[in-house]
Amino acid sequence: MTITKTHTIEPEDITAVELECKACNSKTVRPLKNQTQVPLRCGNCSALLVREDTRENAALNDLIALLKDFGERRTELGFGLRFHIKGLDESAK
Repeated sequence: MTITKTHTIEPEDITAVELECKACNSKTVRPLKNQTQVPLRCGNCSALLVREDTRENAALNDLIALLKDFGERRTELGFGLRFHIKGLDESAK
């Protein structure tokens, strides 16, 4: 017999995004309800976080919009969505 333990979260469980600048290691946590776009520069050292005209910037902003809106729109879907999270074990508590 094999027992498998998995950890999942639903999009509405995600309440904020954390950004960590690679230049100065400064972290900022931004609640999704107040977030509309990923900042282009670090609020601490002004290092460039992401270029405005890139696919990555557009994708990150789309992801934030999706996470914000999913809770309202999920009733229109015929399925539930969960993300499997690795590395959450009893020692992580």
